[in-house]
Amino acid sequence: MTPQTIVLAGLKSHEVEKRLNVAYWSKGGDAQYHIDEARKAFADLASLLGYTVSKVDQVEDAA
Repeated sequence: MTPQTIVLAGLKSHEVEKRLNVAYWSKGGDAQYHIDEARKAFADLASLLGYTVSKVDQVEDAA
């Protein structure tokens, strides 16, 4: 990995963390928007690291 890739990966990981934190404290549609943006940032991060991401069905509120 080049130094530029390492920096970009760090920025994307920070974006994922930030979006998920904001989604946690958001309400309604705002939360879903930030979750979707976190997924996009996570896919970008995976791509930078040489991986691919595929979404699987998930159980909402599995409590």
